[in-house]
Amino acid sequence: QVNICKKGCCFLGSNTLFISDGECRIKAEELGLTPDFRLGFSNDAQCQDELKKIIGIEEKGCCVSLDGDCQYVTQENCEEGNEFRRNEL
Repeated sequence: QVNICKKGCCFLGSNTLFISDGECRIKAEELGLTPDFRLGFSNDAQCQDELKKIIGIEEKGCCVSLDGDCQYVTQENCEEGNEFRRNEL
């Protein structure tokens, strides 16, 4: 069980806030969203970085290999060393 007063990242759709679990639940209810609260972060910048990872993994784009070939895949499926260009075909 999470301490509702301890601060962490509250992910609400494509936004994040560094607030307590209790505040996260209230904001989510106000917005009609399901709260996604995670501990282990110490400031808003860390929450923003985590959100970028979450959103970036799901977005598709062009994965450009070293020889210039492009494959339309998710960032997660773009092999390390290749360049990922978000939202490009």
